[in-house]
Amino acid sequence: MVVKGGGNGIYKNIVLAPNSVQEMADFAYKAFELADKYRMTVMILSDAYIGQMMEPVSFPSKILKSKRKKWAIYADSESRGNLISSIYMTKEELINNVDSLLAKYEKLEKDIVDYEETRTDDAEHVIVAFGISSRVVLTAIRALRAQGVKVGLFRPKTLFPFPKKRLLEISKNLKSIISVELNEGQMADDIELAVQCSAPVKRLGWYGGVVPSVTELVDRIRKLI
Repeated sequence: MVVKGGGNGIYKNIVLAPNSVQEMADFAYKAFELADKYRMTVMILSDAYIGQMMEPVSFPSKILKSKRKKWAIYADSESRGNLISSIYMTKEELINNVDSLLAKYEKLEKDIVDYEETRTDDAEHVIVAFGISSRVVLTAIRALRAQGVKVGLFRPKTLFPFPKKRLLEISKNLKSIISVELNEGQMADDIELAVQCSAPVKRLGWYGGVVPSVTELVDRIRKLI
C-alpha cells in the first residue's frame, strides 16, 4: 500500500526504511524536509523490532525552519484559498495534474534514491533486505564469508523510489539475488522488475512476526545457492 499507492490518481509516497533506532530518528527529520520540498506524503516504514529497540541516538543540531509557503494552510484568512475543497473535473486538468505527478516521481528517482551495500564488489550472490531483516542478514553474511561463500548485502533505504538502477548494475555479475523479508516476498516483485531477468531472484520469507536466527538464515541461504 505505501510503496505502490492505495488508490487511483497515480499517487506515490516517498517510503523510507530504517534498520536502527538512529535511522528512525534521522528519517523523522528527513521526512519533514522531503515532504516540504516535494509536497508529498513521506512514510517511515519501520517494523516492530526496530520500533522497540533500545540503542544510543544522537540528534541533529540543525532543525528545518520553513519559510511561509504560498500553497500551505496557516489557519488565517490569507491562506484560506489553499483549502482543497474540490477535485479536478475536466480532462485537461486531470491530464495536466497526472503529468506533473509523473515528472515529480521521475525527479525523485534522480534526487533521493538511497541504499547501502556490503561486500557486493566480489559477491556471486547478493541478499536484498530492509529493516530488522537486514540486521540479521548482515551477521549471516559475515558467517557465510567465513565459510568461503561469496555473498553480499544490498539494503534499500528508500523503498520508493526503489534503487532499481544500481540493483540492475550489480545483478549482471551475479548468480542469484535473494530477497529476505518478513512476508511472502512483497519486495521481491520490485527486485525482479529492477533486474530485468539479469539474475534469478529467490525468496526467503518469514511470517507472523517471526524473525529468523542467524543460524537458520545461514542454513536457508546455503540451500538456496
